Amino acid sequence: MKRFNKSSLSFVFCLMVLAGAFLALAGCLLGYLDPYYLFYGNKWDIGMDFFNPVYSALSGAASLYPPLPMAFYEAVSFWLPGSVWEGGAASLRASWQGTALYILYQAGGLAAFGALVFSLKKGERGEKFLFLVAILFSAPFLFQFERANFIFPVLVLILAFLRGKDSPRPWVRQLALICLAAAGACKLYPLALGMVLVKEKRWKDILFLGVYTAALLLLPAFLYEGPQTVYRRLWNNMQIHLNYVQRFNGFGYELSASNTFMLVCFWWGAAVKQAALSYVSYIILAAGAVAAWLSARAWRVWALAGCLMVLVPQMSGFYSLILLFPAFLLLVDKPGKKSGLDWFCFALFLIIWIPIWLFGLPKSWYTGQVALFGETLVCRFAVLVLFGVLCAAAAKDGWRRWVWWRARKNRLSKKV
Repeated sequence: MKRFNKSSLSFVFCLMVLAGAFLALAGCLLGYLDPYYLFYGNKWDIGMDFFNPVYSALSGAASLYPPLPMAFYEAVSFWLPGSVWEGGAASLRASWQGTALYILYQAGGLAAFGALVFSLKKGERGEKFLFLVAILFSAPFLFQFERANFIFPVLVLILAFLRGKDSPRPWVRQLALICLAAAGACKLYPLALGMVLVKEKRWKDILFLGVYTAALLLLPAFLYEGPQTVYRRLWNNMQIHLNYVQRFNGFGYELSASNTFMLVCFWWGAAVKQAALSYVSYIILAAGAVAAWLSARAWRVWALAGCLMVLVPQMSGFYSLILLFPAFLLLVDKPGKKSGLDWFCFALFLIIWIPIWLFGLPKSWYTGQVALFGETLVCRFAVLVLFGVLCAAAAKDGWRRWVWWRARKNRLSKKV
């Protein structure tokens, strides 16, 4: 029976993350830390990324979700009598019916996630279990569970795509494409993983993905007031939220590249225009797309897509870091000897995963109009460094490919 390799990335990851989680638990038990302030900082707001959209579905209030996830929350709301939500989302959370649905939502997501990790992760059963426990105790996952954001079902859909995209059975491959399309219809930016299909030149699959995504974006909108009305309202709601975030010059737990750009400009005392923020997102998107095409390793393509999902959307909460998990899983299970680049990227992933950042740094720094959380200060730059390193590695891969092509062309011309 194969033993757990103590020099493997998987073992180092489990050891480091679980040690950080143990230190956090010890700090709480000894009274040095308040468990309610390890993450968001407001115990009265726990789980509200679940209860707020349920309340929006019940009351018709503004929402930041496309119609497909809103249809899910609409289905959840069928189980709730009017008396439990009339006082708002907070009263919904306080009811036993709301709490029961919240527990079922979290438990269902955990069960699906665990099954997919066991299916995808290499190694013995014990190693898989330890790896699963460690990732669930990592910083972004803990924060996500506190918020109960819909990004966790989106991650489950992405893992289902990873699990089935190379299946020998055609219907499984189509189901995998539908899962990715559903993830894109829920959060839009998971469609960056289409770069994986582009890299593999699976043009027919890209066509199917486009058809499935269009259907899942448009058809659920007819449950409400039609695509035009629904998406105009969604756009307006997003602008309201962005205007709020931009007032704080790099606010709180937002991790996008444009948010970091605002923060750096604030430190330098420079004014920032909305157009400049859009240009930052466009530059990151273009660089990531080119780098994905040039990359020679599959896990790097997934990592670049994950970085784009974190850095490009201007609304990118700390929990969005969980979208880097598929790339991390591929890196940990990469066969053969790990390169220096692999170990460096692994170290950046550890900075992102280890929960010590949640209590080892100040929760909030207020300077003028800046509200900055300590863990996001570290993680946002870790993701930027990871993205830069991956782009540099892709440029090197592209250069090697070009040199090989030139040498081959010269050899053929000499033969002629």
